[in-house]
Amino acid sequence: MGLRAPSRGLPPIWQIAAEPSRQDGARPIHSRDTVLSRGWTHWPTTEMHMTDSKLEKETMDETNHSNAPTVFVLRMKLNNVDKVGYGLETGRIVMGYAHLRGLIEIANRSTDFVPLRDAIRGQSEPASPGAKAVLTKNAKDLWCFLHDMQPGDFVLALREDSCVFLARIAGPPRFDESRVDDDTAYYREVDWLNGKERIDGVSHAEASRSVHPPIVCREVDPRVLPMVNRTIVQEGYSSILPTYTTCARSC
Repeated sequence: MGLRAPSRGLPPIWQIAAEPSRQDGARPIHSRDTVLSRGWTHWPTTEMHMTDSKLEKETMDETNHSNAPTVFVLRMKLNNVDKVGYGLETGRIVMGYAHLRGLIEIANRSTDFVPLRDAIRGQSEPASPGAKAVLTKNAKDLWCFLHDMQPGDFVLALREDSCVFLARIAGPPRFDESRVDDDTAYYREVDWLNGKERIDGVSHAEASRSVHPPIVCREVDPRVLPMVNRTIVQEGYSSILPTYTTCARSC
């Protein structure tokens, strides 16, 4: 029998063990380190297995893979004030740095986070390696929020009471001049799912694997995707998990 995907979808990523190296020294396509280092969006599209005289080819349904939305995790605690409640009321997710104008324009014309790092650094060079690391981390958070997130993607918002909320991103980043004072000027419009109630099945600890303090905004840990997907499908959106078909042909 050839390798077949379970009827209920993919096996959990963390259970995928590295296959033994072939005699020719080539690395297996589906190894645990490859999957976790590349992330879900780089999951291999094909996997070949030799079984007796047949070649089993397991092929991912491209319509469910190539344009699959990304799921992000976001901590909205600004100046030690949790802003998830504000986000639920206004239909927004927010990011800090409101005192710096023009960050959206910088992100739009950049190819990586470095220009954002230079913008928030200003004229002063960090005095220590630790300060440089914090500056880089902050710039990557901004890059994630202003550049990586796209309309149609999903975001898990982590509230400080350990509740997790899920939203679908509805628009590009914007700047609200009236919200500079409370540091919520940079925002994206979202549609909150599950009736704006906390989602079940995803614990705060699981969701926060990608954004352990002081990280604020990153793609979600791939191991959480199957649990998030249940809520996404229940809300009427297409599954974010790839589907598989299996075919066989003679060698």
